[in-house]
Amino acid sequence: MSTTTAENTPEQTATEPAAETTKRRTRSSRATGATVTTTELIDIDPHKLDIGENVRDNADHGEAFDQLVASIKETGRLIVPISAVKAADGTITVRDGQRRTLAARAAGLNSVPVYVVPDTAGTDKDRTIARISEQIVANDRRVALTEAQRAKGVQQLLVEGLTPKQAAKRLTVPAEVIEAAAKAAGSQQALAALDNSQLSIEQAADIIEFEDDNAAIEYLTTAETPGQFAHRVSELRQKAETAKARAEAEKPYRDQGYTVLEARPSYSDELAGNRLWQLYDAEGKRLEEHPEIIAAQPAHWAVWLDETSVYVDSRSGSVIDEDKDPIDWDLDAEDIDTPAEEGYIHPQYVTETAGFEPEYFCVDRAAAGVFRHSELQRNSQGGMKAENGQEAEARKEAEKREKRKVVQLNKLGVAAIETRRKWVTTFLTAKTPPKGAAIFLAQMLTKRPGILGYGAKSTATELLGSGVLSDKAVAALPPTADGRATVIILGLILGALEAETPKDAWRRSGSGSASKAYLEFLAANGYELAEVEKIITGAAKADKVYDKLVADQQPKPQAKAS
Repeated sequence: MSTTTAENTPEQTATEPAAETTKRRTRSSRATGATVTTTELIDIDPHKLDIGENVRDNADHGEAFDQLVASIKETGRLIVPISAVKAADGTITVRDGQRRTLAARAAGLNSVPVYVVPDTAGTDKDRTIARISEQIVANDRRVALTEAQRAKGVQQLLVEGLTPKQAAKRLTVPAEVIEAAAKAAGSQQALAALDNSQLSIEQAADIIEFEDDNAAIEYLTTAETPGQFAHRVSELRQKAETAKARAEAEKPYRDQGYTVLEARPSYSDELAGNRLWQLYDAEGKRLEEHPEIIAAQPAHWAVWLDETSVYVDSRSGSVIDEDKDPIDWDLDAEDIDTPAEEGYIHPQYVTETAGFEPEYFCVDRAAAGVFRHSELQRNSQGGMKAENGQEAEARKEAEKREKRKVVQLNKLGVAAIETRRKWVTTFLTAKTPPKGAAIFLAQMLTKRPGILGYGAKSTATELLGSGVLSDKAVAALPPTADGRATVIILGLILGALEAETPKDAWRRSGSGSASKAYLEFLAANGYELAEVEKIITGAAKADKVYDKLVADQQPKPQAKAS
């Protein structure tokens, strides 16, 4: 049974305009029927509460506390009452709700709800034991919403008519979180990932992009850190772009009647023994030197499009065949006043990019009328030619591998740029510079006095945000904003270094590399380096990163049915 009364409390002073509301509840013991305690629910100025000691020693610090203050300001009240004990002298000491009390004060509330019970502890020791036990139990027994439950709740708010902006304001979270939650709630894959993996709502929203690819979902949900997850998202986006480009490149070959392979045959594959360079026609001609023979009978040939580095003529957009149209590499691309040697292409018109080169395999040698060298009449000269051909092919294969490595690591470089710039953009929203920033700035400006050269400001503007680097914005900084001003200077330097860290920066790794110092500074401040970035800092080798990438991309063997 409970009663509600309004009465003055010991905390009310003569100058206060209204009495505080007090609600009393009396609980009886089931065993004896005797009254064991009296609980009062009162509204009181949070500044009149004694915080007391608490097992939580960082109650008013961190992002979570700031969000609690913002939430209280938005709602104008404290949703969950504070629990406290009342001493004989009238002092009310918080037992559970230290963060809520401090946040209410910071939010400017002049009244908070508090459940108050009498302090019945006999000694200070009893009082301390009771306090610590209650605080630990109260915190340990709280069960937070799962991210999936949170996403569904956000979706319901939107269904009820709130706009994303209104929902973000009510929940005191960024609008991007509301949009991500709405996306996640509409996907069974995303909700399952939230339930089964330690993912945030934003990460679950990213998963939707790949929800039809089970391998991609597994790759993302097994990421061990948020940084690794972000890098994997960027890698998968690059992979999707490659798949789209490959499909477009394969179409002409399919239309001509070739069998298009889904993977490059391994050396243990039967097709590997029927590679073009190994085959001859009945007259002993190397088929590699007579592509017209292949083009005449595409039904007998399979093709694998090898993704590699190619040179493109910027004037025509066509791939350059250096055997037919050599490039004058003796000239510098910026030396536009010196003409290329006759019959050669000037480097200024040459762009290196990723492309696809066909590699042919005969699927039916008998039907195609082609032979391996061992099947032809041998002679000493022919044997020597075959041997030289193999040596040449070995060199060619090594060159192809290097080109493939460049393409694949450049793709990782592009993926790393996407993730890195997003991280740096958030990093530069700080009001104060991170520890070590001044030393880093001094080192960079001492080594590179002209670092803020061409291109630096445009990249810095991208990282800091539009308008931050304008004369008007900088002039408007208050006298107390030295910290923010230092962050802006840091943004200028990081912008310059970012501009000097393109997709192929891994090719210029070394102790003197500006990109190395740049990435090491980011890593020291919490950024998780991608594998391709570790090549730049010297923590990984390019060949090992590439070999692992190739191994990971190989089709996994199917489990045999029992």
